[in-house]
Amino acid sequence: MRYYISSLSPDIELFSRSIRQHWKVELMHWHLDVTFREDSNKTIEETANKNMNIIRKWALGILKLLDTGKK
Repeated sequence: MRYYISSLSPDIELFSRSIRQHWKVELMHWHLDVTFREDSNKTIEETANKNMNIIRKWALGILKLLDTGKK
């Protein structure tokens, strides 16, 4: 059982969609950290950091596509 505080209207479909979207984002960040060790990145240059983030997300998307359907 989970309890949430929200300003959303009491529409269960909207609420459940919002919760799922939130956890999709959290899961993506977890994968970026575990798979690519993003949290331990030491890059100082802001542009390089943004470019690497884009490349990591792109690579994560490819990995998810390759994993689809495997048992």
